[in-house]
Amino acid sequence: MSDSVTCFLFSCQILQSQKKYFLLAGTANGHIAIFEAASIKCNNVTPMKMLSVGDISTPVMCMCGSTYTTEKTAVWAVCGTKILFLSNDFSVQKTLETKSAMPFSHGSVSDSNITAMAVEKYIYVAKKYSPFVEIWDKKTEKLCEILDCAQFLKEEIVKQRKIKKEDAYTARVKALFLQKNTALWVGTGGGHILLIDLSTRRPIRIISSFCDSIRCMIPSQLEKGSVKNVVLILGCRCTPQKEIQSFLSVWDMNFPHEVQNLKKHNEIRLELAEKARGLSLD
Repeated sequence: MSDSVTCFLFSCQILQSQKKYFLLAGTANGHIAIFEAASIKCNNVTPMKMLSVGDISTPVMCMCGSTYTTEKTAVWAVCGTKILFLSNDFSVQKTLETKSAMPFSHGSVSDSNITAMAVEKYIYVAKKYSPFVEIWDKKTEKLCEILDCAQFLKEEIVKQRKIKKEDAYTARVKALFLQKNTALWVGTGGGHILLIDLSTRRPIRIISSFCDSIRCMIPSQLEKGSVKNVVLILGCRCTPQKEIQSFLSVWDMNFPHEVQNLKKHNEIRLELAEKARGLSLD
């Protein structure tokens, strides 16, 4: 490779009615190398295709597929402040520039490079040192909403009656995982996990200070062929000896549903309790 590998994506494409598998590797100097999956176990393998989409100041930081039904084989990539859509032959079909698009007074945050992305009907984007998740409309190619994770954490502190203060730095978004039709999982540099309802775009649940920092979130299965889906979250802690220790946690993908069901159950219980209290007064 021409430089350090910054991200991977395993992609399945349907070519001439046959499934073919490819490995895409993004590099620190703005290149995307495409390999046939069958060839990567060979020695001295060379890419079947190489895309030059950036340079040393605009690395390829993220690649992902879409959870949207009509885009199952789509490949999206991030290079600097640009979002790239790759066609079936892995050429750049569309480019979306996100620089200076933020219509609010949040300084120069919107000019930072993108560090994380998730794609469904909308594109969810996080940028370097930013506590915001930008939501982009794929049809209009415009910014349509912003999620302020720092504000969500402040609201949670008030609700929990905590004294601790959170700032924009600990709320900076480090990782995104989009759970289809359910929730956006957000991991922050302060070790918080936020589950955002896709319909209301409000937090379903916030797990505060789970670790010192969240690094990555990906879906997986406990074993091959299993219907039990999980979310793997890579985080890190700083020991008293100032050593950084990484650890992997496994989360049930049904967790957002369970939280929502518990909230509904509690609301029903409160409603019944109020009715019972009214009957006792009569």
